[in-house]
Amino acid sequence: MLWNPKHPYFYCIGLAGISMGERTILAPNMLPSVNRIGDDGVVVDNGTTLTMLPEKLYNAVVSEFD
Repeated sequence: MLWNPKHPYFYCIGLAGISMGERTILAPNMLPSVNRIGDDGVVVDNGTTLTMLPEKLYNAVVSEFD
């Protein structure tokens, strides 16, 4: 878990990539960490049904499923 000073009430993690089978799609540089002002990283919210990813990462995941 990562501390996020902008949103201390969220669970934040760093995302290095998404693995499917033997392939790993690397995450953009902004997702593996939270900077000192609270930007970047990933919020984990088990109370929502939505998953939002940066467009380039999302498109790469969709392509892998195709």
